[in-house]
Amino acid sequence: MRVLLDDVRFWFHDLCSCLQDCFGTLLLRQGRDPVEVLGAAWEFHHAPGPVAAEEFYYPAPRPTLGENLLPHHPVRAVWHEPQDVESSWQDIRASIIDGRPAIVAVDNFHMPIRPAYGDVHAAHLMVVWGFDDEADEVYLLESTPPQYSGPVALADFRRARSSANDSRPDTRDYFFAGSGIRGRWIEVTVTGPFPELDRERAAEIVTANARGFTDPDPDAGWSGLAGLTSWLADVCDRAEDAEKAGPALAELYTAGWAAQSAAALHADFLRGAGKRFDCDPLAQVGRQVDRLANHWTPLRILGAHGSTAGVAVADQLRDRVRRFTADHREAVQRLEAAAAALVK
Repeated sequence: MRVLLDDVRFWFHDLCSCLQDCFGTLLLRQGRDPVEVLGAAWEFHHAPGPVAAEEFYYPAPRPTLGENLLPHHPVRAVWHEPQDVESSWQDIRASIIDGRPAIVAVDNFHMPIRPAYGDVHAAHLMVVWGFDDEADEVYLLESTPPQYSGPVALADFRRARSSANDSRPDTRDYFFAGSGIRGRWIEVTVTGPFPELDRERAAEIVTANARGFTDPDPDAGWSGLAGLTSWLADVCDRAEDAEKAGPALAELYTAGWAAQSAAALHADFLRGAGKRFDCDPLAQVGRQVDRLANHWTPLRILGAHGSTAGVAVADQLRDRVRRFTADHREAVQRLEAAAAALVK
């Protein structure tokens, strides 16, 4: 059997990870603007404890990935971790036959289409959009540059999906190796019509996001603006301890990517809605949130460089965090006012 789905297109955002890029591809196929959908939610959550060594790490205050990534839209997205890789491949084939592309976790070390092939172990996500049983090939779309859409040998695909994603010093990505791939994949299903974005709905979304920062769920770990401030202060404190600095700063690099992606997409959402509805306060706060997204870049780079010599960056990191949290507080204060301006 040979099944190739049509209209599976690249989508890429320069401040997002493979997780958002893959979802953007699936949303395009549904005829939706990925920024309008993925960019609607903006929040912060971090659970104390180890952060998974994966590019696609995403905080999980709610039960499923769909509820965390797309809380304002009718999209069901759940992680599957099968007992064995072959059985999960049959499930993925069934999804393709049903007309639904799937998102799969792979180890780049075993993927011939990635620059890290045969060189560096790193967890990554790609979209599966077809297969050819006779040729023993699977069709993948890879939005992360260098982009690729086409066949890969099923044998390579199986190795990439069953990899232990080794963390040996000579063959690993420092941040995204060490967590086994385990045949995991994400099943994505649209469960209803997408609501249209009008002034009232945009105001509801922005207000909910603002209140999530100012009045977070007290049982959701480090959440909201207070949780973000506390977590960053904790990272700074650990960065001053030679024994704790490495893990703390590696955590900042990985967890910071989820936060950076959310801020970048919401900034684009706010600016787009501000332009569409001729609401200058919304566009202005969008520029502030974009500044926050770009704040995350030096924070994450300090995490990357400092993770092997953390004490050396502790003072610089604390100064960056001080400026970032002040800017974040100001942006949150202006969100609700911008939402109110939409419906005056």
